[in-house]
Amino acid sequence: MIFKSLKFQFANCNWRIIVNFCNFGSRNCRNAVKSCNLKKFKDDLTFDYFDENGLLAYVEFLRLKEDMKNSTIGKQVSFLKWFLRWCYHRGYHENRAFETFKPKLKSTQKKVIFLTRKELTMLVKCKIPEDKKYLDRVRDVFLFCCYTGLRYSDVSNLRKSDVKGDHIEITTIKTTDSLVIELNKYSKAILEKYKDADFEDFKVLPVVSNQKMNDYLHELCKMAKINERYARPTIREMNV
Repeated sequence: MIFKSLKFQFANCNWRIIVNFCNFGSRNCRNAVKSCNLKKFKDDLTFDYFDENGLLAYVEFLRLKEDMKNSTIGKQVSFLKWFLRWCYHRGYHENRAFETFKPKLKSTQKKVIFLTRKELTMLVKCKIPEDKKYLDRVRDVFLFCCYTGLRYSDVSNLRKSDVKGDHIEITTIKTTDSLVIELNKYSKAILEKYKDADFEDFKVLPVVSNQKMNDYLHELCKMAKINERYARPTIREMNV
């Protein structure tokens, strides 16, 4: 059941409201509710608690107790405001403080790391030991991202039905753009390698979690001796 996976309950908000919200937007709504950490923030929450002071207290909790970066805090506040707005429009409360609340969060421009063609070749030719064959799959997924220009989230969501011979058709997760991407011989070779593999949800590639992907990518780059320019790259930061 959906409500068993949720981490909080408002004191004046019964489970039916939360379940309805989760069903309203399916996975996106469930993820929003689960990620807000409201149970850890305060056990006896009410809708009226979230006036400007309550919302500021929540931001400080995310910053000081959860040690979140400003960009992540902004996402959590957006999730909470989404839920509060949904409830308000359905008459579950009359507190509209969330509408004008804008936390002052400084953002810094992300550093984008580009691999040179030489470094990409070093990654391709890197000899992976027998006891670290999991890195071979990580390399394939990362290279597929490089060859197609797709984000990790889109490759993770790529299904066999999206592959149309010489191209793939996909709607991106982040921007909801509908794309048609031609496959070059390198990306085709990677798909061919796993064409008979049976992955969960009919995925075409052996994609691990984002965190594991980043950890293994760091290990792989270190093994390929292309880590001099940066300490810990992530798949989100690296481009070709």
